[in-house]
Amino acid sequence: MPVVKATIKDIVKAPVGEGTVTYVSYDIRAAAEGGNVITAPGSWAQPIEDGVALTPSLDPGLYEVEISIGWFVEKYNIVVPAVETEQQLKTLIDDFLALPPDTPAVRLAAAIG
Repeated sequence: MPVVKATIKDIVKAPVGEGTVTYVSYDIRAAAEGGNVITAPGSWAQPIEDGVALTPSLDPGLYEVEISIGWFVEKYNIVVPAVETEQQLKTLIDDFLALPPDTPAVRLAAAIG
């Protein structure tokens, strides 16, 4: 299962030292470990420390991501792929924004949000 790394810097390229990155799943899905295990909907908030927020291993699928730094709060949708490598949050955000509107993940995100 992949981990997702968010690297966050301010406008002068200094690492952001406060805030959180929260990952929310809204659907029940098969757990990556297989068998008859499912992953229930839930959320995981990761603090930003020295400009980095690194998740524990996440099951693949659709997530809403909220980046909260002081007064700034922004939400994005991402799809965590079924891979074993570390994923960069910025790349996952860009990948989701590039998906065609008829993609199942885009339709699900629109229905949820």
